[in-house]
Amino acid sequence: MADSRSYFNAASFAASAAHRAVYRRYEIAYTTIDLIAGATFLVGSILFFWKATETAAIWLFVVGSVFFVLRPMARISRELELARLPMPEDDPANKPGAEDTIHTGSRTAGPVASA
Repeated sequence: MADSRSYFNAASFAASAAHRAVYRRYEIAYTTIDLIAGATFLVGSILFFWKATETAAIWLFVVGSVFFVLRPMARISRELELARLPMPEDDPANKPGAEDTIHTGSRTAGPVASA
């Protein structure tokens, strides 16, 4: 079985509500970065048709290239943030038998007596 804490593990994207929120936020950022990179390259390509706009085209390619570099940086940042979040299976409350124990602050009382 694969380690649930490994990077680029699709199972960690939806492990909890917090994981899903992080994944959604980074997907929006990644899509925005992709759209801006593509648009700058498209407009830059069109501007290369005329000598008068060649310098602007070159600058758009540079800006687009910066956004293409941001793409993997956003993915790595997402993975690092997801790795910092606790996995649901690491929560003591989710362990088998946890429902039989009363948690009182930092102390744990013994098993709960059944009525």
